[in-house]
Amino acid sequence: MRNQTLIVFAMMLLSTLSPLGLDSTDSIEVPTTSSTTARAPSTDVNITQLEWIGPSYYCNPCVIDVLAPGLQQVRVTLENEGLLYGSGALSFHLDAGDGLGMQILDTQSIGLAPGAVAQYVFEWTATLGANQEIQMYAGMVSDIDMSNNQLNQFFEVAEENAGEVYSDTLPADGTRLAQGNEVVAVGVRNAGNVETEATPVLTLTPIVGGGAPVTFVGASLNLSTGSIAFPPSVELAPIIINATLLTGDYILSGDIYFNSSGLPSDVVSITPRTVTFSPYRTTLIAPSDRPVEPGDSTTLTFMIQNIGEAPDRYNITVTDVLGWADLSGIPSQTEIVNASSSTVVVVPVNVPLLADRSLSDLITVEIESEGGEYFLDASASVMAGDLLLGELNHSDWFEEIIPGTEVTIQYTLRNNGTSPAIFDLAAGFSQIAPGWEVEIHPATTPYMTVGEEIIVNVIVQPPSLALPFDPTTKLAEGNQLTLWTSVTPQGGGPNVQQTTLEVQRTIMVELFAEQTEFEIEQGELQSSPIARFVDVEMELRHNTVGLSTTVDIQLSANPSDFTSSRPSNGPNEILRWNSSVTPNQTSMDLGDSESLVTAILGPSDFLPLAGHLTIDVVANLTLSGALSGIEAPESNISITLIIPELTMAEVETPPPTIVIPEILSAIPLNISNTGNHQSNFTFDVEGPEGWITSISPASVSNLNSIVDAWPSVGGDNVTTTLSVTAPQNTRADTPFDVMITVMGESGEVLTQTPITYLVEEVIGGSLSPEYAVAVIPVNGNSSIALEANNTGNSLQTFSIAIEESLDDINLTMISDPIIQIEPGEASIVQIEVTSEQFARADENHSAEVVLYHDGIELDRIDVFIEMIPNHQIEFEHTSEYSVVPGMSLTIPVNVTNAGNLEEFINFTTFPPAGWQSSVTPLNMTIDGEGVEVLPILIDVIVPPMSEGAGLEPGSTHNLVLTALNVSESIQVGSSTIQFNVEPVFVLSSDDFPDVVELLPGERRTFDIEISNDGNQDVILDLVCEVDNPTRWDISECDATNMTLDSGDVQTVSFSVEGVASDHYNLEQSDLRLTFSPQDNHSGDALLATVLRVSRMHDETFEISGNDGTPETFEFNWMHVQGVGQTADSSPVVYELEFVNSTRHVDESFYTGDVNWSLALDYGNGFMPLSSAPTTFTLNPTGPLQQKTMTIRANLPEPFDIPPGDGWTLLFNLTHPEESTPTQVSIDIRVNNWADPKVVSISISDKSSVIESTPNTLVAEIINAGNTGATTQITATLECDRGITIHDNASQEIDSMEPNVVHRLEWGIQSDALNWWTSAAEVPCTVSIESPVHMEGDLESNDAKSTSFEVQSWSLPLLILIPITFALVSLSTQLLRRAPEDERSLMLCAYSGAAMLGIATQYNLGSYVNFTLAAISLLWIAFITARTSAFEIPAILSDRQNMQRGSDSIIEDHEAEMDRVLRQLAAKMAFAPLGFILIAIIMPNDISWSLANITSILLYSVSGVLIVIYMILRTRNIWLMIFDELASMEIESQELLVQLGNPSADLRRITVGQRWGEAHDVSVEVDADV
Repeated sequence: MRNQTLIVFAMMLLSTLSPLGLDSTDSIEVPTTSSTTARAPSTDVNITQLEWIGPSYYCNPCVIDVLAPGLQQVRVTLENEGLLYGSGALSFHLDAGDGLGMQILDTQSIGLAPGAVAQYVFEWTATLGANQEIQMYAGMVSDIDMSNNQLNQFFEVAEENAGEVYSDTLPADGTRLAQGNEVVAVGVRNAGNVETEATPVLTLTPIVGGGAPVTFVGASLNLSTGSIAFPPSVELAPIIINATLLTGDYILSGDIYFNSSGLPSDVVSITPRTVTFSPYRTTLIAPSDRPVEPGDSTTLTFMIQNIGEAPDRYNITVTDVLGWADLSGIPSQTEIVNASSSTVVVVPVNVPLLADRSLSDLITVEIESEGGEYFLDASASVMAGDLLLGELNHSDWFEEIIPGTEVTIQYTLRNNGTSPAIFDLAAGFSQIAPGWEVEIHPATTPYMTVGEEIIVNVIVQPPSLALPFDPTTKLAEGNQLTLWTSVTPQGGGPNVQQTTLEVQRTIMVELFAEQTEFEIEQGELQSSPIARFVDVEMELRHNTVGLSTTVDIQLSANPSDFTSSRPSNGPNEILRWNSSVTPNQTSMDLGDSESLVTAILGPSDFLPLAGHLTIDVVANLTLSGALSGIEAPESNISITLIIPELTMAEVETPPPTIVIPEILSAIPLNISNTGNHQSNFTFDVEGPEGWITSISPASVSNLNSIVDAWPSVGGDNVTTTLSVTAPQNTRADTPFDVMITVMGESGEVLTQTPITYLVEEVIGGSLSPEYAVAVIPVNGNSSIALEANNTGNSLQTFSIAIEESLDDINLTMISDPIIQIEPGEASIVQIEVTSEQFARADENHSAEVVLYHDGIELDRIDVFIEMIPNHQIEFEHTSEYSVVPGMSLTIPVNVTNAGNLEEFINFTTFPPAGWQSSVTPLNMTIDGEGVEVLPILIDVIVPPMSEGAGLEPGSTHNLVLTALNVSESIQVGSSTIQFNVEPVFVLSSDDFPDVVELLPGERRTFDIEISNDGNQDVILDLVCEVDNPTRWDISECDATNMTLDSGDVQTVSFSVEGVASDHYNLEQSDLRLTFSPQDNHSGDALLATVLRVSRMHDETFEISGNDGTPETFEFNWMHVQGVGQTADSSPVVYELEFVNSTRHVDESFYTGDVNWSLALDYGNGFMPLSSAPTTFTLNPTGPLQQKTMTIRANLPEPFDIPPGDGWTLLFNLTHPEESTPTQVSIDIRVNNWADPKVVSISISDKSSVIESTPNTLVAEIINAGNTGATTQITATLECDRGITIHDNASQEIDSMEPNVVHRLEWGIQSDALNWWTSAAEVPCTVSIESPVHMEGDLESNDAKSTSFEVQSWSLPLLILIPITFALVSLSTQLLRRAPEDERSLMLCAYSGAAMLGIATQYNLGSYVNFTLAAISLLWIAFITARTSAFEIPAILSDRQNMQRGSDSIIEDHEAEMDRVLRQLAAKMAFAPLGFILIAIIMPNDISWSLANITSILLYSVSGVLIVIYMILRTRNIWLMIFDELASMEIESQELLVQLGNPSADLRRITVGQRWGEAHDVSVEVDADV
């Protein structure tokens, strides 16, 4: 395959170069043969068309093209119908009819790929004359058919003025028109070859009375010339018919005059017609036709509209064909119908029960106008019932099918029913047809009237043939399938029809390739023309039976489609590509396959355009003889080349430009797109340092490349303006480059080009900086360094001067005041500033430094002298204090201002961490120079001792006191107070028992925790002491060198045992634990308790309760003799009373079986313990013998045990000889706990909601404990204003097992927001409450809050933006028409307010919305003022006429003025509602908050007041103007009287004028007067 590819490439290269060696005069022999082999590839260029694209027209009478003299253009179309690339030249010849014959005028080179089409344009100057001819000749290097290489065209050159009337909108014959202005338009077109002007003239000639005709002339319309290839368009010439004074019947006629300079006019007449001008005009509107079921009735309503200007009455006549109409109740005449009003004629219609459904009755109403004496009629039809039926019609119900070829079967669907209907269409196969597909279009018809027909297309796609042949596809020759089609009217039954499909005998080629899409690399684009070779496999398939033959196949490859990477570019790109397939013809046996190679060559002139190029490889079969009649469909495969985008640009460099420093200079700059696609470029400009540069535009969008519109050129560059300003010190002897950078769409640099500039010589100087500041202390000095700059470009001499008048401050020039500076350089100017003792820091001091050149001031700057403030606040106080943890103290401090200005200061203290401090007073004003001493107090609280408090003994802490200047926010004084912490020892224990009860001989061990609450680490010695050490044994208690750091906690253990042999009941002794620090400065710490002998003592038992087995608890008791009892060894019988039992929880709040059973074994087996008190008699026991009792507890199931459950059992042990028992409490606790908590809160899984919309709030609650929680747990939802809870705010949770999530839902609705609010944060809290306390329940997680954003509702942007643009456009149009139309101006107020109201829907925030509301009020005020100016001046002018004694239209001007102002106020007062209604109605739910309603009312009232104010203000202004005019008129009349009656000796008249200051107006009168 690789060798085949190389051979094909060599053949293509030879075929491309071979024409270069041929002689154009050699004849080409075309051999003929009877074999099936095609002729050899060749070039065949054909000139297919000549088109005039310059000013021209076709003369129908003379049957010739007529061109205008002057510049002309002709376009020639060529097509290469051969199979090889064609090159040559196209020559343009002209015979101008001057006797010189054909002369060659121009030649263009030709290069055409096979199948390519190209157009060429030639220009020449045409001269007047007839019998002219052009000739186009394509001279090719090699062309197989030279007969189609030449094309001639005759023409003549002359100037022709002609016009055509294509349409008119004049009233039709018999039209009745209003007695007012009627605007019509006539369509005109330039039918000649010179520019012309169309002027319409209409004439109205009265029919009765013989009056003079009335003529109306429309505005002239300029019509440009077109060409035969591009005829000019039709344009409308408007005419206004003023019929205000016309009445009766007229003949409407007229002419259109086409006038061109220096040429005869062309006049086209308009067909005459009759029109009537009358105040009596009417329209009669008939109802729509309708079907009615037999036996039913209907009413037909005919509407009579009086559209004239006068009231009228009408005579009525009703007729019908079948007599179904009930005419008995129809009046013969209407009431009087006023102008712009209407009335109706109602005709009842009853369809007989037995009426045939094919019948219909026509009811006609005729009216006669009594005022206008004319007739009108209208009709409507009533049909009996409905028949719903649709049928498909087809010329032949038998269709031939070719495998793999889509076929479209066209039917005609007709509504054959009696009623309009909509039909549903379907199609399918009656047999199973694998791989066959069918579609029907349309699937649902539009609304079809009775008898209406539409085209229905059924598309059948059979599968392609396979190799080997697959019989299951039903593609064998002669196989038939039944195609069914169903037409079902909506509301009716289906109509099914069938078409037979028969598969034809077919032989076809199948083309396929491993790869059909190729992507070109960018490097290949720039290196050479693109070349691609694609391997294609070809198989010859068929569905015939028993056929074996050889078939001839012709192959071709041509570019078929190109899609540019940028839309709408490259319409002719495929003409630039060549492709071929090898072999291009072959013969194959049925079922064989063969390999092909497709060669693709890209353009060689310019870069190929970026995009997707499709090359179709097509195979055609030649069947003849015995194979005749077998279908041989064309086969093809598409190969796609993906040409990448290559972005390049080029900047055209202009010659060097001369600029003047500090003067803007702009030059045009041409930038071209030299890439292969339409691009967006960004331009950047960078100049020398100090230059100001810019480029405009700074970017260009959609700039074509040179190949986007091939073969047309141009449009691939843009002209920008490069603006530069050179700085003032730019030298004139050095060229400067400004760098232009062109960047692509992603910011990559495409090219950088330097643009050269030269600078003119200038002279200038300046001082810098713009101002100088010297900051000096009292009695100090400082120097100021200024720069004198030569901003010109030559050496200059400058002088420096100081101008000042300061007290206590001196400025002295210490540098030379006369200096020379090189161009662009600077010289340092040194000025020394000194201050005296009394220079103030709170005063302003300034001077000026001036730069002169030859006595001319060039620059002046200010020098400001700023005295350094001497901020010096001093504090007097004790420097150190001794403190211990928890101590409070007050420190007095004296404050002095030793600075040089008055201070207003705030005091601040910075105490150590954890300490508290405050100052009294917090601020003060204190004068400077130490003249005042003011006291303050500092209160300090030392924290108690804790870990990390830093209060160890010997530690030091500093408190900083600062004074802050309030006006300048600077620290003006500070002082530090040191605190020394003294040692202190404090010991505590939270679990040291107050009383220790023991049975004689019982050893009890205690582990207690002790804490060092002092501020020092200690080494302790522990000594344990008891009052009677012989009767009590204290062991493991004493200790030495026990280290206990400050804040630490340690465990101390000790054991206690009564060791006496004669202990008695309630015997007690004191036990003391003394802790002595070895280096203690604060004494010892003591813990003391009471040791007491008891017969039985309290016990506490804690169990897990998780295994479900009974629990047992043992406790001891002993017979101990009391005080005064006889000491003997005889046994004693005790009584044990079970007093009561108290459960730790309330079981009524828990579900399940939560009952316990308790039993006591006191030596005789277990006895149940009930809730009632029970007394047990214990077995006799001797003294000091330890006995054991056992309690057994049967617990509920583990998960049913309530949290913190347990019992407290109270017993009394009584000695038979004693009345006071030993009371004992046995406490049993279960280690179970529950912790219900709120996990999360959400609203429909959203963080924000839209106002006035319902939602669901979901809360998740879990029991984080190890046992079930109590019942009747209540979850409550609370939301702030903005969200309303629809459901019950509280929900009860029946049970909460451990680690089970409970999901609670509430129905909520977001409230409407105030009209100006875009969004609001609304917090919602879910809290849970238990009726009882549960062990382990953390209150911190029983509530959770989440804030939700409620957003203002608004229309989608896809709707909102068009509405906004529509209102902006409407307001603009109305405002443009406002000077001529008062109604447009008023409507503009409404549309503008509505537009601003719509703007609030963009949710831009409260400030923007309030601004929009204010703008709407200003807009309404503006429109009101302009609207008032329409009628008020007219009324006042008419009043002025009356005052002069002239005719007046209005009788009572005051009343008319009041009426006009009231109407105007009524019309404009509602305009503000256009804003507020849209702002609050969108959405339609309004917030009824007080603020919202108040703002709406305030806005509305303000709008009304503004309208009234503007109307009254406008009226007053016009009254003032007319009063002034009246006064001026009186004075002018008086002046005219004086001038018109001069006396004999009058020489000068002086007239006092009213305006401005009093002055004389002198009028000179000649002596001859």
